[in-house]
Amino acid sequence: MSGPVEGTGAAWYAMSMLRTIALGLGFVGSFAVSGCGSSLAGFCANETVAAGLEVHLTDAMSTGPAGQPRAGKYDFHVTTELGELTWSCEITAGDDIGTGCASDHEVTAEDGERRLLVSSVASDEKFWIDLKVIDAAEWRGPDEVHVEISRDGALVADETYAPKYAPSPASGAEGCPIYYAAEGEPPTIEL
Repeated sequence: MSGPVEGTGAAWYAMSMLRTIALGLGFVGSFAVSGCGSSLAGFCANETVAAGLEVHLTDAMSTGPAGQPRAGKYDFHVTTELGELTWSCEITAGDDIGTGCASDHEVTAEDGERRLLVSSVASDEKFWIDLKVIDAAEWRGPDEVHVEISRDGALVADETYAPKYAPSPASGAEGCPIYYAAEGEPPTIEL
C-alpha cells in the first residue's frame, strides 16, 4: 500500500498508531450508524490497548540500540488467512533503528468485511511487525502468520506462528469491537 516513512522512530510510531486508530474509528463509525452502539464515547482509541500480534525482529550484528535490523535491502513476505503482503525497503548505513523499513500495508479479505493491517515499526526500544485483523465485532491478530525476510537477496528468516488470543481488558463500548491480544511473550525472529 504505502512505502517507507521517513523520520524518527517515535514520530513514525505515533503516525502509525494514528493511522490505525483513524482506520478503526472510520470502520467502527460506519457501523455505529447502523446500530453498533449508542455512542462511541466508550470506544478505546488508545495506543496502549493491546490488540493483535507483534513479531519482534532482532539482529545480533546490529549497531542499533536494541538490536534493530542492520543496514541492507530487505524483502518482507507475510502470509495469513486473509492473504499475502510483500514489500521491499532499505535500511541505510547510519539508520540505527531501521526507519528505512518502517511502513504500513493492508489487505481486505474476500468477504470485504475484515482487513489485515500490517505495520513494520521502528523505535529506539525495538523493531517489530504489528499485525491486526479488524472488523466490526473485534480486533485481533491472524490465526496463523508466515513471515519470510530476505536481506540483500539472502533468506534470513522463515518462521510460522499460530498464536492464541485473549480478550484485552480495555475493549470498546457496548456493541463495538472487542480487542484480543496474543497470549504470552511476543515471538522474536533472529535475523
